[in-house]
Amino acid sequence: MVDPEAAAACHAAGEGAKLTIALGHKLDPRWGSSRSFTGTVKRLSDGCFVYTGGQWDGHHEHMGPTAVFSIGSVRVIIMSRATYDWEDEQIRTVGLDPTRAKFIVPKNPMNYRLAYGDISKAVILLDTPGPTPGTLKHVKFSKLRRPYFPADTEIPGLRPTILK
Repeated sequence: MVDPEAAAACHAAGEGAKLTIALGHKLDPRWGSSRSFTGTVKRLSDGCFVYTGGQWDGHHEHMGPTAVFSIGSVRVIIMSRATYDWEDEQIRTVGLDPTRAKFIVPKNPMNYRLAYGDISKAVILLDTPGPTPGTLKHVKFSKLRRPYFPADTEIPGLRPTILK
């Protein structure tokens, strides 16, 4: 989660500190409002990592001051600066092991299979609001002529492939 204010609060409190912070929707509040959570700062990081594959292989990147915030059994990676999710570099750089997680919620709806395809028992795609939706069903295109899929489900001659 990109939330520089929450990451700064975690860094100010220090590792092991218990605190209540407001998380989310600060950079783009069109999609919702922040929610307050009480938890523990499990780990702090400068957010520096190196990509380990694909077109980004060997590229140094930084998330800025980053924290792992524990809300019960849930671990939230709070970073100050957005970075591209290629594989699992961001998770591993803060000391978390994706093979030990029961659930992983990646922000990138495209590359999650690179990082977690070999270790996942199931994949659940969530249709949540935001600037990068997992489906185009709800996007209001203004320059496309009707009918078009997925806005129109009844299009003569169209047989879409449904992935399961």
